[in-house]
Order: sequence, then structure tokens, then C-alpha cells
Amino acid sequence: MSKRSGSHHPLPRDGAAKRPRIDNNALDDPFDPGQELAPSELEVGVSYPSGYVSGVIKIKWPRQGSSKILFHVLNDEEPRKTFVVELKGPLVAKYVDFDRMEVALEDPVLISLKSGEIVKGNVGKDKAWPFKIVFPTEFVIKFPATHRRAELTVDLFNVKEKMGETWFSTPPEPTPNLDVEMSLRPPQEDEPEGLSDVPAEEESMEARTPRSELRPQTPMDVDPVPEPEPAPPAPPQTLDPADKSTKKKKKKKKKRDTRHENDTTRDAPLAAAPAPAEVQAAVEPAPPAQNQAEEAAKDIVVHFGQPNVAASIALRSSSCTYTSLDGLKPQTRPNVIGVVCKVGEKVTSSGEHLTSLAIKDPSNEHGVAFSLFAWRDKKEYLPPAVNGHVLLLQNMHMRAYGGGCNGTGYKSQFRWVLYDPSAKKCYHFKDGTLDQNGGPYYNPNLEEVEYMAKLGDWHNNPSGVVNQIQAKYRRQQQTIAGAQIDIFFDCVVEVLRIFPTERCTEVDITDYTSREDLNGSNEEPRGCVVRVELWETSHEEASKLKMGGIYLFANLRLQLRDVVRGKHNEGHQIQPLRMNPPENDAVIALLRRKAEYQDAIENPPPVVRAESLMTPFIRPESKESPVICKYPYHPRSTITQILQSKECPAKFTFQARIIDYLPVDLNEAVERICKRCTKLLGKDCALCFHCAVENDDLGSEDVLYRYRMAFALEGKSGQGELADLLQARIHDEYMLEFIPSLPRSQAEAKDPADAVKALHRHLKDSGILGNLELVHRDLQAGGRQAEEASPIYGPYLDLCVMKWSAVQPRLDENGKVVKERFELFSLFGAELRPQGAASS
Repeated sequence: MSKRSGSHHPLPRDGAAKRPRIDNNALDDPFDPGQELAPSELEVGVSYPSGYVSGVIKIKWPRQGSSKILFHVLNDEEPRKTFVVELKGPLVAKYVDFDRMEVALEDPVLISLKSGEIVKGNVGKDKAWPFKIVFPTEFVIKFPATHRRAELTVDLFNVKEKMGETWFSTPPEPTPNLDVEMSLRPPQEDEPEGLSDVPAEEESMEARTPRSELRPQTPMDVDPVPEPEPAPPAPPQTLDPADKSTKKKKKKKKKRDTRHENDTTRDAPLAAAPAPAEVQAAVEPAPPAQNQAEEAAKDIVVHFGQPNVAASIALRSSSCTYTSLDGLKPQTRPNVIGVVCKVGEKVTSSGEHLTSLAIKDPSNEHGVAFSLFAWRDKKEYLPPAVNGHVLLLQNMHMRAYGGGCNGTGYKSQFRWVLYDPSAKKCYHFKDGTLDQNGGPYYNPNLEEVEYMAKLGDWHNNPSGVVNQIQAKYRRQQQTIAGAQIDIFFDCVVEVLRIFPTERCTEVDITDYTSREDLNGSNEEPRGCVVRVELWETSHEEASKLKMGGIYLFANLRLQLRDVVRGKHNEGHQIQPLRMNPPENDAVIALLRRKAEYQDAIENPPPVVRAESLMTPFIRPESKESPVICKYPYHPRSTITQILQSKECPAKFTFQARIIDYLPVDLNEAVERICKRCTKLLGKDCALCFHCAVENDDLGSEDVLYRYRMAFALEGKSGQGELADLLQARIHDEYMLEFIPSLPRSQAEAKDPADAVKALHRHLKDSGILGNLELVHRDLQAGGRQAEEASPIYGPYLDLCVMKWSAVQPRLDENGKVVKERFELFSLFGAELRPQGAASS
């Protein structure tokens, strides 16, 4: 079939003329690459018989059971502009469920313009196109494949004639009859959002067959609306053929028998599909409406041990439906019942009361977390939960978190009730009483009370439950290199450093495995260290940690900010492990990696040097940095980031080592100035001549020493690249801050040579200059020694630098004076560790 020629030309609409009929077979592929249009080509009030637009989903309001769905699409033509797509009509409410189709934000989408209306919208907004695309009844939308799901194409054209076919192009899978019948039940308007997949009232939850979560529910080979159960045969009656009621009944029966000619079940009888034996035993005819609630309360049965429903335990009472914990999904508002296994209370920064708790049931023994909020003066609205008691929650908002989901109850939008298994009664307050005045307090019916009682028995006496569901396997232990961002994991690590603060404790941990996103960290071993923030109970237990100890951090989570950092909240999940002898295989593996790392550090490859440089360079015995940074919690930057930063003036912290220094002659690094007039004194002047004439009390304490040096610093890459080199000076009060023991005045060191010796001694003993002094000495000597001089640099230092700009006049090519702006860098906020402290 050939494509329609000139398909890109829009058809103008005429208010009096009828909208032209669109040929559904005009195109073989509505998403042919040659048919794509840009948003700027679309015009308001114009109909497009073919063509499509593409982009990614930025915002969506998909609500199952709603007759309207909106989502915003971002196109590459304008990176900051989005347009709205609106899907309307009864078919949307029946067949479109973006959550079940696993359509998420940032997913690519292709929207066919066939039957779409381009209407005016979002006028005057810079971040939106001035139109939106509305589909009143039918549409064709394609969702390309992502890492979560396969490709989906939703086609609602002529859906009434295609009832026996799959409504979007995913391969059908065999489905149990009961599962198909349940999956095709249309969501009712009076059901809570997110619970349309709960079985019908006449079906027991124990008989549910777990359905695959990877396959969206699709109407296949049957009518979209399930037919009612055939009524029992009526007694024979003699009816007049001319009776209108007879004709009407025949007509209705004929309508129910209408099937699509492609339907494989066309000739099959209308009787319900046979159910398994255990299901048939549970399904009974519905009682009369007036006695339905009473009969359901009498016949309620909860079996925790059936293997075929181990993952789908829930309750459907006469009032509402409850979802099992492992059946919870994000962006839904389910009702849940579970046993409380963790409770915490605090007040938020806005003054609201917050209760954090976790509940569990046989389908999820690890528990699901819930956060319940209440107004400042409504603390009694939150449940006074106790571990082991059963909690019923209604209308909870579920959201994705850490690979699973957790729930939130906002203000008075949720309802709850607690059940005490030991006292066998429900309560709202600590004194064990119930509230009858409404609000968030819920009064359960008999079915719900019996279900909570069975949950309490399951928790308190698990051995008495037949076929008890076994707990899920514990999280597999991971190395830091194999851990995923925002996914909880267990890890055996060594604690390197501890930084206690008032709000939280920060610790540096490593398991001696490296990952690329840790290369920005300047801690040793480089690329292997993660800084973890310990909050809540972990912060309280941090005092028990010891540097050099090996611990199991369970439920650890890595987060990506500017750098990768860890977060841990549960102190009981940090367990010390024995090193001698090793407690388990994970400790043995960590100690082996540590030994390999230390061997590589202690036995570096040989370096060829000149004979004059054969004197071994002895590093400080301490593994601590010889420099103490006074701003350890300021986020670190690389030299490349400092040079490229547009902020000026600004301050940065970074790690670097000294690869050269000026002046080479340290005698030039020490100057004498007058304390009163701040003028520089000559070498032969003991005191300032001008101030001595005016002041008789001038003494040696009025002559101050000023120290000035400049360092060439190399960042962590160690490649000597220009982008990783920084020249910074350190002078005046910052030099005295760097080496506090230097003589400050002539009263402390009468001879300037003593000040020079003190400066030389501190720089040499600290080892921050490496063997650069010997290298400069050989370079000054010249000859063969200068050609073979090989420097050995000192350790990396934690430093702070100030960046500002200055203006310097110069002559241009035409001889005119121009002002040139350049950047300057000065070191500050660092102190050379005393030699005695470093050695200890």
C-alpha cells in the first residue's frame, strides 16, 4: 500500500463544513521517519491527516479510570519548550493505564497527529509552545523501548471492531482464565485509586493467581466488558410472541452474543471459564444485597500459608479493599494492614509532627516504611504505635523510593486504627480507647478486626501458622565498586577517618575497590574512599566506631551529589567484625585487597636518579597529612574547577602537592618591616631610621619579620598538565598561620638568619618540599648533575586558596596604555602540623 502523497499539507477547518473523514488505511506506518513534523510547523486550528511529533515525557497526569489524561512533551527543536497532549474519551478510561504500561518520565514518545486537534494553549509562557494537541476519541501513540520495557504502540482507532485483537503491539502471553477475567474488569468510579486490579467481591483473595508484573493487562480475544454470570434457568412460561417484553429480552440476548468474526471464542458457549477446584470451592453465589455485609463478615477466611497466593495476601471487606505489602505500587493510594516493626517520632523544621514507622505482613517480612504527618496542634492525630501491634492505614500515597516504594500520609487525609493482639481489641489512644468523633480515626468492621487478629497471631506465633511464608533472602553483600546509586546494599568496610559534628557524624570508609565516580575524592587510597553521613541512631552509635576497624554496614546507600557520598540512618545495622582470625570470607577478601594496596605503596618501581641525589628521601612516619586544613567540611574542588570557575572573588579547598617553590634562596623569603610605618628595612638597619627620630621608645619588638613564598601546585591527576597546575603565594599573616612557630619580631630572633633557619627547618622536617632543595642545588651547580636531576615530590596537602582579580596597566602594540585584568591566588586556612604531633 502506497503512502498518501502530500501528507504534510494541513487541511484548514471550516466551521460550517463537516470535518473531513480520515482514512484509517492511508498510511502503512503512521510513524514513518519522513512524516515527522517539528512543533514550530504546527498551526492552531489546522487538521493534519498524517504526520507525527516526537519528544520525551516531562510531566504526566495519568489516572486510571479517568476520561482525560494529560502529559507534557519536550521536543529537541527548543530544549526548554514543552507542549501538552490531552487524551479524552471513554476509551481512555477503559484501556489506557500508563502506570501498568510502565510509562515513566523522560521516556521517549511519538504522537500521531491523525484525528488530533491543535488548539490554543499556554499563551505567553516562554517555556511552552502556544498550543496543545487534543484527541477527542481515538489516537495512535508509540512508546519506543526503554531499559524497563519493550516497545509499545497504543492504537485506539476502530477499537470496537477489534475487540478480539490486542490493542497495543506487545506479544500476547497465555493467561489463566480467572486472571484474564479479572484483568478485563473495568475500574469502577467508586473504587479507591490504584486498586482496580483487586479481584471481584465474589472471588476470594486466596484464589488469586499471581500475575506477571512485567506484562500490562490487555484485553485479548474477549469483550472489553465482562459479561454477567448467566442467571439460573427460569421456570417454563408461555409468552405471547407479540409481547414487547419478549422481543426486548431476545434483543438483549442477541446483543450479548455478538462477537467479532475474528474471535476464536465466537462459537463457544457463554458459560464462565472453568475455575480450578480450590477456586470453585471458594466462589459462591452472591447473597442478597441487604445481607451481603453480614454474610461476608461470617464467612471471611484468611489463609496465610497457601503457596499460590504467598505473594498476594490481602483483604476485601464489605467497606473497602486492602492491598498486600508486596503488591504496593508507586503513584497509588492503597489501603494496607500490617504488623508494626519500627517506630520513630520527631518534629519537622516547619513545626509539624512526624511519625515514621514500618509495617510488615506475610508477603513482605522486611517491612514497608510509612511517614505520617499531622498539624502542629494535632499530635493526637498520629497513631501511638507499638512494635508488634497491628496497624490499619487507609488512603496512603505511595511513591517510588530506593528501588521499591514507601507511603506518606498527609495531614488528615489518611485514616487509621491500631489493634493490640495481647488485649485483643482496637484502640486510637494510649489508654486503649476508641474515638467516635471521626477525623483520621477509623472504626473497623468485623472482617477487618478478624484479619488484624490473624496478623497478630502470625507475628506472635509464627510456628503455629501452616506453611508459613519464609522470609526473603537478605540483601546480597556488595563491594563499593559494585554498588548502585540510590540502591541499598550491605558492605564490609574499613573505617579510615571519623569527623564528629553536632548534627551528624561523617566517616571515611573503604573496602579497597575503586570506582570511576570516586576519582574526584582526594582521600587515600584514591578512588576507593566514600564519605558516609551517619544520621539518627547511626549518629548516636558513632562513638563506638574505631579508626582502622572493620565493620558490616547494612542498608547503606550511595547518593550522587557533586560527588558520591553515602548515607546511613540505622545504628543497629553497623556491626563490628573480627579481623584476627577473620570472621568471614568478606573480611578475608578485604584484608587481601588492603595488603595488595599497601605493597604497591611500600614497594614503588625504582627511579633512576643522579648520584648526587642518591640520598634517600624519608617521608614522615605518620600517614596523616602534614598539613591541617581548617575547613575540612567545605566541598573540595579540583584545580581545573578552580581555574574554570567564574566566581571571583571566591574561596576553594583542594588537594595538591608542591612541585616547585620560590624564592629558591630562602634568605629572600624573609623581610623586615617597621611595625609603626610598615616600611621595608634594609639589611644594615637595626631599626627604622624615620621612626627612631620621632620616637625614643623604639625597640626590637617594633621590627617585624615578614615571610613571603610562592608554590607551584599540582593536582591529583599528577600528569603535569597545564589545567592541573596552580601558582599560589602565601605571605604575611597567612604564612604565620601556616607555620605558627616562626619568629614574628626581632625580639624573638635578633638575627634575621635565625628566622631563615627556622623557616628552612620547618619546611624540611615536614617533608612537603620533597627533595626539591637538592634538585635546585644541582641545577645551580650545572653540568651533568643538572641534566640527571630527578625531583621527588612531597605528599598531597589539604589546602585552601583565595581567588581574586587585579588590574595591571601595560602598553599595547600601538603604544597605548591599557588595563589588563588577571587572576591571583593566595593560600590560607592551613597549618603545618607540628613535627612532634605528626610523628605520634
